[in-house]
Amino acid sequence: MKNLLWVLIIVGLGWASIKFAEYYKSVKRQSEGPTPEEIAAKQQEMPSLTPQLESSLQQAKSGATADLKAWLDRHGPSIQDPRKADIELDYVQKLALSDPAGAKRLFATVKARIPPDSIVYARVKKLAKIYQ
Repeated sequence: MKNLLWVLIIVGLGWASIKFAEYYKSVKRQSEGPTPEEIAAKQQEMPSLTPQLESSLQQAKSGATADLKAWLDRHGPSIQDPRKADIELDYVQKLALSDPAGAKRLFATVKARIPPDSIVYARVKKLAKIYQ
């Protein structure tokens, strides 16, 4: 009987340690935020642009900050969220190098516009640590 009690205690401690490890991994995964694969998958769900707009956007992103600003001024009104917010967040990151205060202001407007169930909300939450 004494040996059976020891076996039950050891099995119970093993089970408890496995459950604790699973809980710890889930908490750690939630605190880290989405993985790059999850972000890429969500970006696939975003509304796409026309091929002409997509190519001009890529050119503007590869150019100077002013190029992306001009692209947003020209095409921004015709693009809807969440795609527009994603592009504006790219602009915020480029703008932060030359005008940190302006980047914070623009980030605040994007953050106020994006609901928590949006595809880009995870990115907004991640960048909030930097631009608050």
